[in-house]
Amino acid sequence: AGAQLNLPQAWDEGKLTKKRASWPCPSPRSLPAPLTGASREESATLSDVPSAEHLNRWLLARGVSTESWGHGDTKDVAAFWKEIKLDEAGVELWRMPSGDAQVVRVVHVLRAKVCTRESFHRGIFLFNTWQQFSDGRKRTRNGLLSEKVGASEMP
Repeated sequence: AGAQLNLPQAWDEGKLTKKRASWPCPSPRSLPAPLTGASREESATLSDVPSAEHLNRWLLARGVSTESWGHGDTKDVAAFWKEIKLDEAGVELWRMPSGDAQVVRVVHVLRAKVCTRESFHRGIFLFNTWQQFSDGRKRTRNGLLSEKVGASEMP
């Protein structure tokens, strides 16, 4: 288990910039549903999927149809491959307790509450209400500020 940090106390003592809080990562035995009891069988690397076409073939070979990808608000295979290339996402094959195989998109996300010392004590923080894409489209977020974290950036 990692060291736990009392955030209000750490904030008051000025430790948040000096000390990194760490929380224990779940072990494979404590994965949340629907992966409870599942085991990872394969992780695709860039050498396995050096292009979007290779990723598409990798997915199809594991039973994932990508025909509907890229329509509406969904990403196409090329966008997913770009996430993999930029180390923002990964793709894994998991064996479920039932014996079925499940392809999983893996993304590590950092979520943060941004506030001042005074607003922290009052429970007030910055909230992301919407997002605008480079093409002008907007979508409702209504959540904490978040950012994808690359696997190489993980502690």
